[in-house]
Amino acid sequence: MSARTLPALSLDQLASIVGARLVAPSGERPPIRRVTIDSRECEEGVLFVPLRGRFTDGHLYLGEAFQRGASAALVQETVFSEAGSALLKHVVQTRGALLVVPDTLEALQTLGEWYLSSLRVPIRIGVTGSSGKTSTKEMLRAVLSLHYSRVWATEGNLNSEIGVPLSILGIREEPEVVICEMGIDHVGEMDVLARIVKPNLAVVTGIGSAHLERFGTRERIAREKAKIFSSFDDRSVGFIPEDEEFFHVLVEGWRGTFLPYGPATVEGFEGWESRGLEGVILLWKGLRIPLQGYGEHMVRNALGVIRLSDHLGVPPSMVAEGLQAYRPLFGRGELKEIGGVWFLVDCYNANPESMRASLEGVRGLKGVRRRIVVLGSMRELGDAAPSEHRRLGDYLAGYPADVVLLVGEEMEAAFAVLEGRSGVWWMRTVEEASSLLVSIVQEGDLVLLKGSRALGLERIIQDFEGRYHA
Repeated sequence: MSARTLPALSLDQLASIVGARLVAPSGERPPIRRVTIDSRECEEGVLFVPLRGRFTDGHLYLGEAFQRGASAALVQETVFSEAGSALLKHVVQTRGALLVVPDTLEALQTLGEWYLSSLRVPIRIGVTGSSGKTSTKEMLRAVLSLHYSRVWATEGNLNSEIGVPLSILGIREEPEVVICEMGIDHVGEMDVLARIVKPNLAVVTGIGSAHLERFGTRERIAREKAKIFSSFDDRSVGFIPEDEEFFHVLVEGWRGTFLPYGPATVEGFEGWESRGLEGVILLWKGLRIPLQGYGEHMVRNALGVIRLSDHLGVPPSMVAEGLQAYRPLFGRGELKEIGGVWFLVDCYNANPESMRASLEGVRGLKGVRRRIVVLGSMRELGDAAPSEHRRLGDYLAGYPADVVLLVGEEMEAAFAVLEGRSGVWWMRTVEEASSLLVSIVQEGDLVLLKGSRALGLERIIQDFEGRYHA
C-alpha cells in the first residue's frame, strides 16, 4: 500500500488537526507531505501511522520507520506511557517527531475527514451494500468521468474504516466528484465512514447476509448500513433497489429523498440480453449497451448507476459510453482465459445472496463445453452457517453444473445434501481443490470461482497460470 500524498503540513498543524501532543527535539522539521501505515515506505516528509491489528501491532515497527527516515509518527498514549524513553531515543537519533494520541486509528480517520472537508467537494457519493459495491463504484467512475472533468473514487477494496481515510489522503487535486465505497463488518463502522465522507448522494446495492455473525440479523445489517444517510440534508438523495425487503428500514428517520431503482422504476429500461461469456446487453432508451459482467445482478447494479447518473443530468449517450467502458476488477466477476479454459473469478466475497446471484448468472451462459463451479465457504454467517450451507446444497441439487467442487470446512454441510451424486466433490483446502481441478478440466470449460475472500480461491488461478506459463 503506497504512501498517501497530502498538502504540506507543519507538525504543529498536524498536531492541531488530530488533537496530538507533539514530542520532538528542538529545531525546524520538514513538513509532512505523505502518510503511510507501512514502515517500509517511510522516508523524509512521511508520517507513519502504526495501527493495531488482529495479528500484529504497527507500534512494533516505529524504530524501523524512523531508521528509514520518517519525519514523524503517531503513537498511542498507552504505548508512549510504557515505552516512551525507548521511543524518544529513536526520535533524538533521527531528529524525527512523535505525535501522541489516544488512538492512532481514530487520528487517521480524523485526518482523512479533515482533508476531504478541506477540499469542499460538491458531489460526494457513497456506495454500500452486502454485494456489488465495487462493481457499482467502478461503473459510476466510468460514467461520471465522461461528464465531469475531475472524478475521484476509492481504490480497489479500500472501503473500510482504515481503507477509506487512507484512500482519501491520496487525492492529489480538488475533484468535482468523490465516489467512496463504504463497507462495514461491525457495529459502528458506518458511523465513522459517514462522518469522514459525508455523502450527499448514496447508493445501496442491497441488504444480504454478509457479516451476519457480527450483526445477528439482516434487519440490524440494514440499520447499520442506513447510517450512510446520516449526513443527508433536504437536498440529498439516496438510491435503493425497488424490491429491497428493508427499504422502509433503510429510509426511516433520515432527511433527503429516496428513489427506488430496478427494472420497473428506471425510466426507459427495456430489458437485457445475455451475450454469454462476452457479458450482457442493456436495452435502455433505445440504446443497446454492451456491459462486461454476467447475470441479472450485474444488470441491477447498472440500473442503480443509470438512476443516479440520470439524476445528475448525465446524457443517455454518455451513460451508455461509460457503462461500455467499465471493466471488472480482479475477483469481482473478471473473466480470464488460461490455456483454452475460461475462469470466471468472483471470489472477493460470498454470502447466500451473492452466491446464488453468481450461480444464476452462469446458469444461462452459452458457448462453453462444460460448467464447473468451485464454491468456497461462506464465512462470517455465525450460527446461520450450517443452515445456509445446507440451503445452498438444496439449491445445487437442481442446478445444471457438470462438476461441483465444494471447498472449506463449512461446505461439508452442503456436501452432505449432495453426497452420492456424480461430479460432486468436497475438499477442505484450496490446494486439494486446485489439484483435482487440474486433473479434470478440459479446453472449452467454464470454471466459476466463488467464495469468501478469506479462503483465497484466487490461488487456483495462480496455480493454473503457473502451470500454463511454466
